[in-house]
Amino acid sequence: MTDRSSIISFSPSAISKFLDCNASAWFRYHENEIGELTIDTFYADIGNAIHNCLLEVQKYAKKKKYLGDKLEKPFFVDLFDTNLEIELSKLNLSLSHQEVAEKMMSVQSGIHKCIELIINDMEHWYLDEHANELLVWEECWLDHNDNFEGVFISEQARSKTRADVVGIYKLQDNDPYVLIRDYKSGKNLVDPAKDLGLLMRGVWALIELNNPSASWFIKDRSISVASNYVVLEVINLAAENTNNFISRVILKVENLSKVRNSFLEVMERIEVVKKSSERLGVAQSSPGGLCRDYCPYLYRCDLGKQHVALKFGIDTLEKRILTNKKAYEIYKDEKNSLLEHIASISSHKCPFCQGILSDVRPVKPTKYIKTYLQCVNFEKCGFQMPSLRKMKKI
Repeated sequence: MTDRSSIISFSPSAISKFLDCNASAWFRYHENEIGELTIDTFYADIGNAIHNCLLEVQKYAKKKKYLGDKLEKPFFVDLFDTNLEIELSKLNLSLSHQEVAEKMMSVQSGIHKCIELIINDMEHWYLDEHANELLVWEECWLDHNDNFEGVFISEQARSKTRADVVGIYKLQDNDPYVLIRDYKSGKNLVDPAKDLGLLMRGVWALIELNNPSASWFIKDRSISVASNYVVLEVINLAAENTNNFISRVILKVENLSKVRNSFLEVMERIEVVKKSSERLGVAQSSPGGLCRDYCPYLYRCDLGKQHVALKFGIDTLEKRILTNKKAYEIYKDEKNSLLEHIASISSHKCPFCQGILSDVRPVKPTKYIKTYLQCVNFEKCGFQMPSLRKMKKI
């Protein structure tokens, strides 16, 4: 029997953050007395408000479907708007704020189209006639009813996650299939094939389809559901007028082991980082677009500070660190050393060993990082940071 204390557990969000930057994960698991820098959560908060309101529309549409009421779009648009005001008020925000109004304007047509989709889909979610239950669920935590929380990755690893919407979907005469849906309100389009949260939920669904155990899902139901695949779907609210508004990918059962093993490999690496008392050699920094505004540990990361100073200027870096006065006091003591390192990088010399820096292409270039500025002695000193087209004069 598996010992609960030996289980490693990381959410898709924790896995994603680790892949973005190993060092950030180490800092998170090894807090110090200084704490974190303040993060601006304005757009994330609005995104969560939109997300919550759409789920309320989904829940209410299902309720009216049970009651046999007519589902009319104007009613649900009004419901969304009313709930949005409530959600924004909890954040001390309102549509009278210019930035809030601009954000809502950018997704308004997408929201209306999504509401229409929710209404139309009430005809396609499978009805379990025996239980008189529409088989679609909102915000369900996913597990396997075995006293362990989360999705089964291995005997020693689980991942706790919940789906925006998961259900049994039926189109005309085709066999019903599992559809897992996420709502996204950001300006950057989300590909479901690369969304770790959706992939994790897809893993859960394939396990349940082939070995039912969650009592609320398909276990003990007299229904025939496709068990060899699930559909992962993203609704990109900001892309209403494009082909990417609804983006779908199929996760097949033959890929289940590969996906689970990929998750397990990363989770085991996170566990090593979590248990390691030393960061160097275990958790490398990956400075990039998230450092300036979204890393709460920027003041603890030399490469991150160098990257922000070179790309945005020393004033921007200092303003960011000033969100934590204790962190700023430490920064002032280290500033001269930082400036020396920046001067070396600007001269294409390694701040660690004074080796020559040159641009190299990563094995897997990303949307944000096409080349790295890397030391000729990288294997020994480990210096590497994203190349900058233009460096700020310090």
